[in-house]
Amino acid sequence: MTWRTSLKERIEKEYIHNPSQEWFYLYHSTFGSLDIAIVSDQFINLSRGEREERIKDLLSQLDLTFKGGMRMLYTPEEARRDDFTLAGLEGRLPTFTWLDLVFLAANLDEHELLDRREPRNPRTIAFYSFKGGVGRTTALIHVAWILAMQGHKVVAVDLDLEAPGLASAFNLSSDLPYGIADYLEDRAHLTKDLEPQVSVAQIVKEVSIPNASGSLFVVPAGNLSLDYIAMVYILRPSVVRLGKDPWTFFFEDINCYLQPDIILVDSHSGINKWGAFSLLQAADEALIFLYPDQQNTQGVDLVLKALAGKIGVQLVFSPVPSDEFVQKAVAEQWSLLQQGHTDILTLPIKGELAEGSESRIAGNPPIIVPYLKDLERASSFPILPLASHYMRIANVIC
Repeated sequence: MTWRTSLKERIEKEYIHNPSQEWFYLYHSTFGSLDIAIVSDQFINLSRGEREERIKDLLSQLDLTFKGGMRMLYTPEEARRDDFTLAGLEGRLPTFTWLDLVFLAANLDEHELLDRREPRNPRTIAFYSFKGGVGRTTALIHVAWILAMQGHKVVAVDLDLEAPGLASAFNLSSDLPYGIADYLEDRAHLTKDLEPQVSVAQIVKEVSIPNASGSLFVVPAGNLSLDYIAMVYILRPSVVRLGKDPWTFFFEDINCYLQPDIILVDSHSGINKWGAFSLLQAADEALIFLYPDQQNTQGVDLVLKALAGKIGVQLVFSPVPSDEFVQKAVAEQWSLLQQGHTDILTLPIKGELAEGSESRIAGNPPIIVPYLKDLERASSFPILPLASHYMRIANVIC
């Protein structure tokens, strides 16, 4: 039994006798503090000091010590008077950054998952990796091309703002005045008195795909310059203007402008603000790429712990040589990740399918992209003879 379970049981036994009026809330930070909120009739006629002393004794009896934290101890009448509600406490942290996510994940009971985000229309899939060099962007390009050939209208967004390259990989001309970074920076300063200066039409470029029954559009990061470096450095992805976060502005605009079937996001690797932005604000689901070694597995394990089921996840091992030793490493690393994240890695990346439909379950088993030597010499993509190696990823998405 975890300390959280023991503490909850004691609080429920001693303070929650009328659940319609009495409730409690625990918030444990990763820094070791514990906030305790209890609304109970047991505090009637007790001073603030007496209430805090009771909680101190309760923690002592369970042999629990914490580095501080708030004690919010109310009678039901006091809570109503001060508009002190459970909903207000649970909703106090937006999930914009890794730190926000870690705080939420740290307050889950054993095997508990965060509420999964409801998929939007069009769905947004983030291509993410903890470490670079695992073929994430190359996979996105080929998958985007496959989906367009299959008749879908696809938008590919370069959110790898600190190391952009999606537009050049597609060999697109740099005649757009702006990119997604400019768009986000513009919306970060938007007020009721200001009109947007960067429109979504100014950041979208169509890719020419002969004989495609669908279409593919790319939103580049921006035009590289010294000003671009400064803009990305100071840009705050968690800012909210006029009741919307930056991605919501873009999502609504691109949906109105193009009405795409699917949005693919090339994320920045690692634990940074743009990786968090891609996963926590942009994505409905994520493809997480990793090479089958200890460094990648440890990093992905950490990311999965933090995500705690917030979005659906499909793992992709890439690029995997045909060497027997590496093939064995895939099985070993996959087994390690399964042990700690069985619940998370069985989330359907497409949402619940109709009964009798073919089941596409995230992480069961992982997708494996082989090492493809011809990719090393390529300067632009896609390389059509290699597209079949990415077909399984496309089939998971659509």
